[in-house]
Amino acid sequence: LTTPQRVSIGRLSAEWERRAGPLRAQMDSVAASFDKQLHSESHRMSVREIQDRAAPVTLSTEQWITTKRIYWEKAIQILNDKQRAQIETIAAHTPPISAAKGNSR
Repeated sequence: LTTPQRVSIGRLSAEWERRAGPLRAQMDSVAASFDKQLHSESHRMSVREIQDRAAPVTLSTEQWITTKRIYWEKAIQILNDKQRAQIETIAAHTPPISAAKGNSR
């Protein structure tokens, strides 16, 4: 990376951290709440009840993923054509971090 690219990526990374941190915390919080509801119910929930209670988890996850994608696209735009091709090749042959760690998120 060139010096201007490093500076731009650094700024973008700091912006991502400020934006993604609260989104991730919200996503984790609603997921924990949903998990607690599922395990504390004394009766079996219907599929519809589960879907209704999972809606906040789905929404917060979608928001986080959308934001992550936006920042990824911004980062890619900082790169030149050769760098973009290299990162796309690497990304195509690398499993997601969550899959590599055996993490479901």
